[in-house]
Amino acid sequence: NAISAVKDDNFVIKEIISSSDFSFDLTLNLAKRSFRTFGYAAFEEEILNNAQLQKIQTSFNCFIPALPDDSEISGIVSGKEFGLVMTSNNKVYYYGKGASLGLKSLIKSPSLKLSELTISKVSKIIQTSLGHDGLHTLLLSEDGSVFFAGTVRRGEDGEISKRRLLKPTKPKRISRLDNHFIIHVSSNNGTSAFVTKTGKLIMFGKDTSFCDSHGILLHLQDQHIIKVALGKAHTVALNSKGQIYSFG
Repeated sequence: NAISAVKDDNFVIKEIISSSDFSFDLTLNLAKRSFRTFGYAAFEEEILNNAQLQKIQTSFNCFIPALPDDSEISGIVSGKEFGLVMTSNNKVYYYGKGASLGLKSLIKSPSLKLSELTISKVSKIIQTSLGHDGLHTLLLSEDGSVFFAGTVRRGEDGEISKRRLLKPTKPKRISRLDNHFIIHVSSNNGTSAFVTKTGKLIMFGKDTSFCDSHGILLHLQDQHIIKVALGKAHTVALNSKGQIYSFG
């Protein structure tokens, strides 16, 4: 293959020698303030027509979100009903269904335009999490506090109540974590996981079979956990020695 520069700061990869009759050119787009998606989320089915959906299945998504200011993209998470984009100036933007984040909007249909997600009484957001088919997101602040937004289904916001409304909530601080400084978060459909500065792993929601009443994972209390990841039905935790633990 050969890679060549083309107009508009783009590149193209051309196949020079092919072992088959099929060859193609792959266009690469350099992007700091916009991005391209492959595949489509459930909310996009409500916006795009059949021809557009078929095109996505054979190439890329025609939707290219761009930031409204001069900042650069520092992170992206995408879910079933909305996606979040973090920027270099620590702002968070969303696209998709604003109502699924508890936001009131005059536009009832999903939007592919990036809009800022306003979070009151927060310093800087340094990490966002939106897991497998998740309907909620976790937003980690640099001061160690965590904000929850979206739909609560299995107690993933840490609130203990028998009566729960399946109404999406706008970003709110998780008060149950007030005594902890959180350094890393992860989520899936129904569960939220948090790593504390002291190395504890805390989980709220459906996947808490091995946790105590405070959400602390009992079997890893002798380990200093630094990161956690949630799959659809299992958890992976990394400790400070580079060892990995999994369960589920």
